[in-house]
Amino acid sequence: MRGDELVAELDVERLDPLWFCGRVTRRWGFWPLQTLFDREEQLARRVHRDPAAWARAYRRVRREVRLVRPDGHLVPEFILHIDGPQARWRCWNRESTNWLDEQLAATPRARPK
Repeated sequence: MRGDELVAELDVERLDPLWFCGRVTRRWGFWPLQTLFDREEQLARRVHRDPAAWARAYRRVRREVRLVRPDGHLVPEFILHIDGPQARWRCWNRESTNWLDEQLAATPRARPK
């Protein structure tokens, strides 16, 4: 969400040990944010070289968007990477991750290709 506008939807496809992974569907309001996410993703790939640069880029992303569960509850702490059609995110609020864990448990797993 950006303000009251839904700018993208994240669909969980799998859960790695620390990350939710899935597809992102961009809405009209996302496009002004694209360069922020592109820069953040670029710096995240080489965070070991300059963690402060990545942190600054990510703070800009966090000032612009918030992560909201489908039931409308805010996810207070998260990291979100968007790279092309793919998204990866982590949540730190146990209530939020419990809800996502329940959703994943109820979702049939895709078969490996």
